[in-house]
Amino acid sequence: MPDTWVEGETATRVYTLLNNGVAHDLTGATVTLEARDKNGTDVAIAGTVAIASAAAGTVTYSPHSSDLTVARSPLRVHFKVALAGKDAYFPAEPDSWRVYAV
Repeated sequence: MPDTWVEGETATRVYTLLNNGVAHDLTGATVTLEARDKNGTDVAIAGTVAIASAAAGTVTYSPHSSDLTVARSPLRVHFKVALAGKDAYFPAEPDSWRVYAV
């Protein structure tokens, strides 16, 4: 899921959450995006994450204009899936998102 972004970008992107190469069923789950900046500091995500297709394991992320800044780049991110009191992270090792100036 490595990605590049432009600072302030708000376009929605779609991601498929895979478990050993197979789409993870998100039925009944809650999905959030967790991020840390280049210094390892937690970044509060103001944008929205939604399940696009639970059966297909797809989610969307629509960033708020303040989520993606050059000053915090690169961000280390992964999606947190909460289901039945258990949490899973996709990918398990966070991906790097680079943010570039306009």
